Amino acid sequence: GDNEKGVFMPFDVVHYYLDPAGGPGYLYYDGLVNGGSEFDRNWYRVTPTGEAAMQQFFATQGIQPDTTGQVPARVLSEHTEAVTELVWSPDGSRLASSAGWWDSKDFGVRLWSADGIPIQTLYGHSAPVQSITWSPDSAMLATGSHDGAIRLWSADGDRIDTIEAEKGQVIELSWSPDGERLVSVSIDETGLDTIQEWSIAGELLNTTTSDTGSIFLKVVWPTNDDYILAGGLGYH
Repeated sequence: GDNEKGVFMPFDVVHYYLDPAGGPGYLYYDGLVNGGSEFDRNWYRVTPTGEAAMQQFFATQGIQPDTTGQVPARVLSEHTEAVTELVWSPDGSRLASSAGWWDSKDFGVRLWSADGIPIQTLYGHSAPVQSITWSPDSAMLATGSHDGAIRLWSADGDRIDTIEAEKGQVIELSWSPDGERLVSVSIDETGLDTIQEWSIAGELLNTTTSDTGSIFLKVVWPTNDDYILAGGLGYH
């Protein structure tokens, strides 16, 4: 507010939100007015002690919090490093997530139900998981890692198979529309970029290396399965 000299002073702006599931609420920190900090524009979970104090304050003041439009509905906080991959299954029943930065120490892939309940953590990779893709029928997912492996899992998190790409770090995966094939993009220590096509039984069907100078970062299948599209750093 204004001090005695009429100068506007900075103050904290914090928004409190109830947890629709009934747990401790959430705080969204807008930061300092006329200022800023590393905490600006971040969500925080209220501690149980803090939540008890908030509820006591509401009761003492006779305040009934407005639950209209309360967000977030749920915070999924199992990862220990920055989350880089979030992929819904085509049927909307599962969410898969991973922390895929090159220096991440969180190698597990988390599976969640549609309402944010943890289902299972998929362990097996020995390096960050940079790519996740679901089969078109939502029955399987594939994960690609900097350890050079592609792993196939059931929708409930049971490991089905492991494919060794052997061409360096796997940075991208894409499932064919017919559900019978996978395409992977790998980069080795020399920077060589390789696209490989696999059957879901792990058989290598085709291998293509970049002839344009591009490092491919994204591959997608058109709906007819006849070819794939790849884009990357070389503007191709």
